[in-house]
Amino acid sequence: MADIWKPAPEPESELARYRILSPTAGIRVSPLQLGAMSIGDSWSSFMGSMDKETSFKLLDSFVEAGGNFIDTACNYQDEQSEAWIGEWMAARRNRDQMVISTKYTTDYKSYALGKGKAPNHCGNHKRSLHMSVRDSLKKLQTDWIDILYLHWWDYTTAIEEVMDSLHILVQQGKVLYLGVSDTPAWVASAANTYARAHGKTPFSIYQGRWNVLTRDFEREIIPMARHFGMALAPWDVVGGGKLQTKKALEERKKAGEGLRSLTGHGQTEDEVRMSEALAKVAAEHGIESVTAIAIAYVMSKAPYVFPMVGGRKVEHLKDNIQALKIRLTPEQIAYLESVKPFDVGFPNNFIGEDPHVTGKAVGLLAANASLSWVRSPEAIGPRAERTPLTRQNLTAAEDRIRRLEEAFAELLPDANVDEILSSRENGTPQALPQQNPAPVPRPRVAMSPGRTVPRDSASPGAEETLPQKPDGFDWVEETTFSGISDGMAALSIKPEGTGYLGSTSSVMPLRALLVGNLGVDSLNQVPINNSAMDTAEFSGQFPGPTAPLPGYSENFFIDAYFRYYHTTYPFLHEQTFRAQYEGQSPRPRGETWPILVNTVLALGAWNIGEEDSTMDDTFYHAVNRHMQDTSVFEVGNLALVQALLLLSNYTQKRNKPNTGWNYLGLAVRMALSLGLHKEFPGWKISDLQREMRRRVWWGVYIFDSGASITFGRPVLLPEISIMDANQVLNIHEEHLTSTTTSVPNEIASPTVYSSLIAQSKLHEATNPIYHRLISNPPPAAHELLSLQQPIDLWEASIPPYFQLDNPDVQQHDAFILARYRLIWRAANLRIILFRPIVLRWAARRWTAQDIPEAEDPEEEQCRQLCLQSARETIASISQYMTTNIPSKLGSWYMLYFLFQAGLIPIIFLITTSTSPSAPSWLDDLRVTKDLLSYAAITNRLAGRCLEVIDRFCAMLLDAEQPEAMLQDPSLFNDVHSMFVGEYGDGMDFLDWSNFGLQPGTLMPLSPGDT
Repeated sequence: MADIWKPAPEPESELARYRILSPTAGIRVSPLQLGAMSIGDSWSSFMGSMDKETSFKLLDSFVEAGGNFIDTACNYQDEQSEAWIGEWMAARRNRDQMVISTKYTTDYKSYALGKGKAPNHCGNHKRSLHMSVRDSLKKLQTDWIDILYLHWWDYTTAIEEVMDSLHILVQQGKVLYLGVSDTPAWVASAANTYARAHGKTPFSIYQGRWNVLTRDFEREIIPMARHFGMALAPWDVVGGGKLQTKKALEERKKAGEGLRSLTGHGQTEDEVRMSEALAKVAAEHGIESVTAIAIAYVMSKAPYVFPMVGGRKVEHLKDNIQALKIRLTPEQIAYLESVKPFDVGFPNNFIGEDPHVTGKAVGLLAANASLSWVRSPEAIGPRAERTPLTRQNLTAAEDRIRRLEEAFAELLPDANVDEILSSRENGTPQALPQQNPAPVPRPRVAMSPGRTVPRDSASPGAEETLPQKPDGFDWVEETTFSGISDGMAALSIKPEGTGYLGSTSSVMPLRALLVGNLGVDSLNQVPINNSAMDTAEFSGQFPGPTAPLPGYSENFFIDAYFRYYHTTYPFLHEQTFRAQYEGQSPRPRGETWPILVNTVLALGAWNIGEEDSTMDDTFYHAVNRHMQDTSVFEVGNLALVQALLLLSNYTQKRNKPNTGWNYLGLAVRMALSLGLHKEFPGWKISDLQREMRRRVWWGVYIFDSGASITFGRPVLLPEISIMDANQVLNIHEEHLTSTTTSVPNEIASPTVYSSLIAQSKLHEATNPIYHRLISNPPPAAHELLSLQQPIDLWEASIPPYFQLDNPDVQQHDAFILARYRLIWRAANLRIILFRPIVLRWAARRWTAQDIPEAEDPEEEQCRQLCLQSARETIASISQYMTTNIPSKLGSWYMLYFLFQAGLIPIIFLITTSTSPSAPSWLDDLRVTKDLLSYAAITNRLAGRCLEVIDRFCAMLLDAEQPEAMLQDPSLFNDVHSMFVGEYGDGMDFLDWSNFGLQPGTLMPLSPGDT
């Protein structure tokens, strides 16, 4: 009696963490049901055999793991299933611990009486029910059935007869709860409505076919279950065993096993593709089981879901139980569902989803008024790790809350915390009261475009948009109030508040094209609002840190980092980092370790978060706290260089371009202070330590090279002749560890380091080109043509194993993206080289000034090469998007390169719309707009890029016969006039005509992404 209040111990298995069946049935059941259709050997001809001993072993294993929920039916295995379960419960004396569900309706006696001789042993009617329940009780050796299902709707029995008869069994105590299976939603709804109205027992659970490929549940069944408080018991969750990887199928084949299913043999094309997608998601969770992911999928879609798991082997059961520890991200769910799109159908696809479920009003409801409502229950996820409920921990939590409330009251004295929390729970966050804090020193944004200030030099950098105030280049990114910062400022038309952006920076082409009355102010003032961390309107919204979603562990974000980010930028050693994280290896001293680990967590959270996600904010704020506790200027080590390098990339993606620039600058200086640019062959350090120095150095090199070009700022890295650090080895990461005794040989196949090697060699070859572009005097056309030769040589140097058509590249998403990025990057370098010629050519025609009778052949060649590179980029991106499902990182790259390439055919189209080639440029424009429209569904910045395209060419794209309009030489006269100066001298545009076009940064990308 003394321990009556003592909490139950934590279960050894998640299967023993029991759940309430449904809002209308309080019985406690395990989260997975054991489907007993395979228990028995009478159906061995089409389901495989399972003798009694094997069946008992499976049942024992299920119970030992914590399971108590078993599902069978009167007819399974010609009644053997119920009979063997009854024998097993009698032998184990565990009937009281089990929750048994069975079914009536299907003919269960024809196998004994003969076909056609058991008419009343089938159907929904009272006689069928009476005999079936009588016999099930005998076979199961029990006095009651926990859940009795109507197996399928026979369309011949009245709803009233069914519900009245079932209710009598409940009153008699022979049945406790009722369920319905394989029945139209309208029938089940009518039955439950009748039961409610007449005081009868309703159905508390619905059983039916549901999996990631068969999603008909989403039309009417899930909404019905939510309305009536019913649980869901999906069968065929793993597609009848057909959702399996190639590896698993080969193992089954070797073992002499095939695919046994009620629905035929062999995998369909959809099943093959879905199996591959499930395997990818499984790998992201560090497991191989596709069945666990398939089960986790249905459990994530609705509350009160109890999947049926079958199989004939104990290892299958253990495999399925893994699902209870998995929480799929919204991105993973969307990825799986994209393999086979599902149309929910009318009227659901017309009126929209239930706002109680989505939390968002749509359509006419949203247009009517601003409403609040109580959200529907969400799916039960994996149990989060909890802090022990000790007095010490409670006191610490209370102290933390007190300090938070004090800080909140100090920052926002007029705000009511209780009201704000209440408004958030109701689905409508309350705006915080307007405060009047001391003004933050930040630049004023001018209301009119700045004029150019010519210098004596004719350098490409001689004419640049300048701010109107002496402090106009000052920037503040601690809190982005104006929304003008877009990661790399590619859409920041005005110069104020964004820092100095040189003549090759991403924004220059738009500053040239939009210098007139095309809407500079509106584009400059549209905030991105990518996260709560980066945006705060003057209404008083406070950008405080938010915790990651409940149920996500730090390991989950670390897994995401190594799955999505590390495969692109391998600057850490995964095995070493994980060992340090687990406390199995020494960690870097002082504050370096928490700075590094929180940066990894922030990047991992960003890579799996949606655009509005703030999961990563908590980790970034932790980094800032640790940096305040120590001075990063007074310490230097390899781990801190890694952290600063990653921080520069992360903050760029979170719309803090100059913050990232500063982190990167410190990383460069610290790397040089550690001698990372030197090889030191006589230094007695381990092979892994030497290789990690190389990986970090070349990471610093590619990031800083790209950032300098992106911002139009000088490259401050040492010359190639000063560096003697070897390139990183093209090896698999696991081949070089802390215990490796010799350096492994490089391999002729793609690895995560292949892209780093190729990109660093690209910057080695092209940094001198960039230096020449920003030097005086500017290169002429003939020199520009010669400057592309290093790019040609670099492209020719890429080994065959890292070509796009190599099968090894095609087998890994990260390799595919890496190879496409290199293609886009090389094309963009040519755009950078030749765009000045394009802009000068266009300027002369738009302003009718100094048009030569015949264009210089070398300038024409430069112009055509620029157009060719842009068109190749658009076509390549279209191919990538057609054949791949891009990750968040891949989407960034797509948008990054696409917008800048898309501007080139627009310039050609506006300049010479009557050219015979104009229809092909129009096709490029259509492809660009289609790709941007697709990206804009989930990316606001893509929407802003799309707005730019529309402002130039809407009159053409919206026309019924745009090709015919191209014959009108005055088609773009209105656009041309925007670039004529106030006195008709064309100064505004010509001031920009010398500037090179940098690959556009349209989203928060890292410096090395350029």
